[in-house]
Amino acid sequence: MIRVTPPATAIVSLPEVKAHLRVDHSHEDALIQAYLDAATSWIDGFDGVLGRCVMEQTWRASALEAERIIAPYDTLLIAVNGDGTVDYTCAMPAEKLPSVKAAILLLVGYWYEQRQASVEGNWSEAPLAVKSLLAPLRVWV
Repeated sequence: MIRVTPPATAIVSLPEVKAHLRVDHSHEDALIQAYLDAATSWIDGFDGVLGRCVMEQTWRASALEAERIIAPYDTLLIAVNGDGTVDYTCAMPAEKLPSVKAAILLLVGYWYEQRQASVEGNWSEAPLAVKSLLAPLRVWV
């Protein structure tokens, strides 16, 4: 599947992340935005860790893929195109967004503080709090 229409709005904005990080300057905006984009892409969409869309977006499946796909979780609209491809417009229910927002803020904060690929002491791929916030939202196939 490929994303044909990205979300119109961000899950978390740069000003929200900067407030969370207590950063009041613009010197590191590009770095913080890169972490925010990485965290969002790690979580959001059918290829993200959740296996589902967070903000409203449209994904297209080929005719071959469409034969094997059960309608994705949180599907708002399914459109069959003339070429046999199928478009799925999906979004997570609004009441589930606070957990995703908190997870993104925590993940960006973690990466901002741990800027190197390895650190001394206890290190993990993603903080336990992030995994705990996302686990109930994940689509298990």
